Amino acid sequence: MIERALVIGSMNCMPTEYALLLKDHCREVVHYYDAANSDSLSNPRIRWGADSRKRTEGIVIRKMYVRHYLSFLLPRLLHQNLLNEMENADLILLSGPAISLASHIPLGKKTIIGLSYGGDVSIFCDREWPHKALPKARNIRGLIASQLNALKAKFVELQIAGLRSCTHYSYFIPGFDTKTDALLDEVLAGSSTKVRLPRYSIGLDLLEYEVGTKLSSHAAKYKILFPVRFCEDELFGDKGWRLLFDGLKRFKQKTKTEFICICFEKGNYHAARNYAAELGLGDLIEWHRVVPFDTLVQYYHAADVVVEQLGSHWIAQGLFAMALGKPVIGRLSTPAQRVFFTGSGLLSIENVDSLVECLAQCESESFRAEIGREARAFVPANAAIGPEFLGWGVV
Repeated sequence: MIERALVIGSMNCMPTEYALLLKDHCREVVHYYDAANSDSLSNPRIRWGADSRKRTEGIVIRKMYVRHYLSFLLPRLLHQNLLNEMENADLILLSGPAISLASHIPLGKKTIIGLSYGGDVSIFCDREWPHKALPKARNIRGLIASQLNALKAKFVELQIAGLRSCTHYSYFIPGFDTKTDALLDEVLAGSSTKVRLPRYSIGLDLLEYEVGTKLSSHAAKYKILFPVRFCEDELFGDKGWRLLFDGLKRFKQKTKTEFICICFEKGNYHAARNYAAELGLGDLIEWHRVVPFDTLVQYYHAADVVVEQLGSHWIAQGLFAMALGKPVIGRLSTPAQRVFFTGSGLLSIENVDSLVECLAQCESESFRAEIGREARAFVPANAAIGPEFLGWGVV
């Protein structure tokens, strides 16, 4: 059994899921998270609502105070407590900017995993990122854009050095994200970090909630749920929400079905709300505040169909809905993604016409039940985080 494991990070709360898995293999698990007290999706103390205390029992939870990723440029001054924790741990999982800390710790017999979720590699390890961001940068506390650009460039090198110092790194299955695959090959060339641990799965135990009340005020309508964060730019990618709203407009024109689309106020939702209003969809979109995960499960239960990202990103939240037997519409952007989801019941679309067709198909209760059965069977067999984690061979 491992004596002490340390998990640092909070993005998408995946580090917390690994901290929970480590409880059975370590005498002590310490998890540092960085999230606002009100952030119900990234704060493990409130992530599962009233059940949060029970879910996190057995791990030590401590809050990080990271005001900005550039704080990692001064790790000995601003993050010495984390470095001290790393020196006393046997197994370390780092995510986000904290990956840069790995280069400050002598490896010895430690296992250090760079737990990558996307942005910490595709942005933070991309030497072109500061140049891409420069035209959009504004003065921050007296810093001109070029000075900020220089700091970002230095941070990128620290992040790369950290990733190269890890004994393992985790990222999606090769081929899921070909652009980042190429970046990883470039930044890790010649380094000791050679072991890639694929990650793509979800914690099924997180779905053990009883079905609660219906959450839409339009209970009689065909309910479409879009639980995805709104983002659309060169740096953070495109999750396809414009395609969704264009499809909803076409669906409205082609059908007499009364429907409502439930969205969350995440990311740049103001732009999305304005775009929906321009399309004449204002009365067909319900905007809800972000909710803890136990409540989000109720949204999945209440929805007739769940629409995942329709851009270039990996389908993640859709796996939770699929595990509950809900029909999910998404976009599989690479051959590897299409192979992985074979036989899953996932409805993959490419454009507005195919989205409208899938929405129309899912009006049928029998059709929803049929693909829901496929989805419910697929996730435990192919995308459960427990077997995936044990397959890494690090515990």
